[in-house]
Amino acid sequence: MLFVVFEATFCANVIAKICGVWYNGRISRFPQIGRNFGKRSKLTNYTSGIKATWGEVTGATIYYVWRAEGDGEFVKIGSSRTASYVDKTAVAGKTYRYAIKARVSDTYSALGAEAKTVRLETPAVTIKAYASGLKLTWAEVPGATLYNVYRASPGGAYEKIGTSRTLAYVDRTVESGTKYSYYVAAQVSKFVSAHSNTVTETAK
Repeated sequence: MLFVVFEATFCANVIAKICGVWYNGRISRFPQIGRNFGKRSKLTNYTSGIKATWGEVTGATIYYVWRAEGDGEFVKIGSSRTASYVDKTAVAGKTYRYAIKARVSDTYSALGAEAKTVRLETPAVTIKAYASGLKLTWAEVPGATLYNVYRASPGGAYEKIGTSRTLAYVDRTVESGTKYSYYVAAQVSKFVSAHSNTVTETAK
């Protein structure tokens, strides 16, 4: 989860007991912000990039977004005046860690706890009807180890019907003459891509 801890320059123990608690030898004037900030944080793969969202900090006027590739060092990549940011420079297949700093009045936070994800591109899916079933194919998504397949019949909701570790999936459970719609999402570990384009075909 992403969160921030606000640090003040006070150094007297008596002030620490009144105003805050010690964090790494410094005093946080707002320890409750540090605890609450990460509760709604999330990293999501979109077609345009990785979107980071987090819980708002009361009084914050700007948030600074920091990113590290793999186990590398954090580098500031941008800022946002809202509690979200889209990283459009993330490279497909690479693992990234994100953390946030915030500013409230003239106080800047320390770099908060980090969250990790893998940049996964959105699959591009095609479909074709065969006597044996409906076959979906797609191009390889760098970094993905499997692909989740979702299906909906007319008027129905999408449901996951299977997975594939190759670049194709044949749905053999279809009924002749029925139209079906599909989308695919790439995955590695617990990280998933945005949903692919939707494809529709009638079973033979």
